[in-house]
Amino acid sequence: MCTAACYKTNDFYFGRTLDYEFSYGDEVTVTPRNYSFKFRHSESLESHFAIIGMAFVTDDYPLYYDAFNEKGLCMAGLNFVGNAVYGKPVSDCTGLGYNDMFTIVVTSFNGEASVKLNFALIRTVTGITLDKEVIEF
Repeated sequence: MCTAACYKTNDFYFGRTLDYEFSYGDEVTVTPRNYSFKFRHSESLESHFAIIGMAFVTDDYPLYYDAFNEKGLCMAGLNFVGNAVYGKPVSDCTGLGYNDMFTIVVTSFNGEASVKLNFALIRTVTGITLDKEVIEF
């Protein structure tokens, strides 16, 4: 299980654990402003803030475990082994995977604004029911 913590005084501190017995090849990764993120199931992201964090890079795509953007917004993808469910892509539906959503949040929002994600989930397609339609950070 991974854990994240923040501490805010006059400064802001953020840390997290990556509780694995071995490395997946993760490394400190910097993605420059406006790097072209090519998503599998939706259009590319061309205009965004720069980010730095821990990631595994495959096919020129950084899979971030955690990251900060240049405006100070940070996010961690926490892993709870055995709880994830991954469905098959739906042919007539476009959408984003978890890591694509992570990338969009960290690269697209500044640290002064509230981040709101609107999920339009169709239960029959995803099998997932959320207790909220908006998740606010």
